[in-house]
Amino acid sequence: MPKAVCFPHADDQFETPFELMEWLDCDLRNLHGGYYRYREARGLGRLEPGSLVFFYKNKLIVGSAVVEKASRPLEDSEIQRCAEIYREENCAGMKNIVKFFTNSIWVWDEHDLVNESEFKEITGKNLDYYASVNPDEVMKLYGLVAKKREEMEKRALGTHNDLS
Repeated sequence: MPKAVCFPHADDQFETPFELMEWLDCDLRNLHGGYYRYREARGLGRLEPGSLVFFYKNKLIVGSAVVEKASRPLEDSEIQRCAEIYREENCAGMKNIVKFFTNSIWVWDEHDLVNESEFKEITGKNLDYYASVNPDEVMKLYGLVAKKREEMEKRALGTHNDLS
């Protein structure tokens, strides 16, 4: 059964939310074709096709994607191949793989990011580990992103009109 979860990212993977955003938008979408390797994820369970993942770093949700192919453990040969293609440190500790629809990878603008207090207000949970998100909460999170985007566009138009 599909589910919605939040994926954390450690400092040895990405130093800042911006680095994660760039990697998702460019590397995951184009270089990796939606294939995402991840470490041991206690309590996460299997991600079925149609599952939704929110990506976060430093308590900021930066975007989301939809699972195309279910998660599964990496085979030893895949771990070896990863180390050959990419730097060893990029593959160290990776245990699982999941494939996202590349056209579903949505990286939000910096003014659209959802912080932990906003996430907690919607879900009642902290952004810790692999937090699950209920369907109605998913809609509220996307609604918050849309509201932030609309407010930013209004401000930009207001600034543009002031210059005219």
